[in-house]
Amino acid sequence: VMQGDTLHAKLKQFNIAFDKDKGKPALDADVDVILKGRGENTWVENLTANIKMLLPALLDQPAILPGHGLTAGELTSVTTLDSSGKLDSTTRVQGLKSGDPLPLELLEIQVGGQLDENGNFDISAPISTRGKSGESDLQIKAVHTRKQGEHDEIISSIDSGVFYLNDILNTLKAIANEEAREEARAELSEEQRAAIEAQEQADEMRPDDRAFWDTIPYNRRVTYNIGRLFYTDYLEVVDITGRAESSAGRLSIDDFKAYFHDSPIALNSVITYTPGEEPYNLKMQASVDQFDLEAFLVALDPEAIPRTEGLFDVKLDAY
Repeated sequence: VMQGDTLHAKLKQFNIAFDKDKGKPALDADVDVILKGRGENTWVENLTANIKMLLPALLDQPAILPGHGLTAGELTSVTTLDSSGKLDSTTRVQGLKSGDPLPLELLEIQVGGQLDENGNFDISAPISTRGKSGESDLQIKAVHTRKQGEHDEIISSIDSGVFYLNDILNTLKAIANEEAREEARAELSEEQRAAIEAQEQADEMRPDDRAFWDTIPYNRRVTYNIGRLFYTDYLEVVDITGRAESSAGRLSIDDFKAYFHDSPIALNSVITYTPGEEPYNLKMQASVDQFDLEAFLVALDPEAIPRTEGLFDVKLDAY
């Protein structure tokens, strides 16, 4: 319904179902939204949205991840935004099943905060997981204040006591089912495989028309402080601190510090982007003191047989 500068839209019991799923909806949604406009500016004044997705049915689609290994799992999201700009949203991924038990049991993202009609916002987004390794959380905060005549900028922070990234990565690896995808490719004709490989090579060789980090129209500054991060079930990096800044043509990581066992890690780097055949330019300084390579390789793959022993000091300068 359109009235003056206000558009009120409702989407009741909207669903999408695919033939393969015998009428069971892959997507269910109820949305009630009020949009306001003034001049060239449009903003959401009020929103209520309830969404449920059956993940296996969605991943089956040719443009997403056909041949995946997920047999059950759902994503649910409940979001409200009132006329004062108060935002409240909870999204959960749960009930994931495959041939073997999956490490990730629950991923929950809660977003709350204030959104103003002038584009300013102040939000927090706690992310929590429950899985094979235990429970973990990550706290993300972001603030944006528009400044006349200056680049829009988001200032954010990432903090965590412990985060089990390994459960997420291992679950994604199991769902991707690379072995089945390779078997499916092997069954293709030689001409079909050659065409796929040629397209992949062409995609890799094509220069980026924008920097890979240039995904939103804001400059970004972020600080991070993570007590313990598990990259694999055995590879743990601790006391991670530092900051990063990005704009359309520049990405920097500054004063990155962390520890693997008793080995201090330090990193400073800058990547710049200029359109052309070789768009990226990297400058980097990194160091690891008393690095235990044997422990690192075993943490990556406990079944590996390390062929190197001892502690090493590593320094790297790249230009």
